[in-house]
Amino acid sequence: MKLKYGIASFLLLFLLFFISCHKPRVTACNEPEPDCSHIVCVAHWDYFNFKLTDKVTGKDLLFGTNPRYTTGEVRIFSDAARTSPINFFTDTVNKKLVCMNARGVMYLEIAGNAVYKLTAEFKSAGCCSARIKFLQVDNSIICTCCSDVIAVPVN
Repeated sequence: MKLKYGIASFLLLFLLFFISCHKPRVTACNEPEPDCSHIVCVAHWDYFNFKLTDKVTGKDLLFGTNPRYTTGEVRIFSDAARTSPINFFTDTVNKKLVCMNARGVMYLEIAGNAVYKLTAEFKSAGCCSARIKFLQVDNSIICTCCSDVIAVPVN
């Protein structure tokens, strides 16, 4: 009898864990929301693929000729105090930075001194992933219906 209740309790906790991990997504950009009613996601990825560009010239500041910054000088945080880093990796083949656990509000730090507040909204990119569909840097809208790789203009 105890085993039956133990299994039932485990299944209930397991179900509650997956329900609590479901994130509602904003849809727009004339793309249909996928039917994910039959999918249970063990993990959900919120993608932010980006490159840094010069605010004036549009020049690629990381992967272009004579880059101003290295990827090691770029950091992303989930808090304004910049104590909670968000991991990302460098895709040198496609010349972009890839963040798989982006947030609605992030802080981009470059070379330890320039800090930009990023505000994002997401759209589904599949049943278990989303990508940024709207991005604002400080008080400037960078894109709506954003492309897969977002050019983030910085000084």
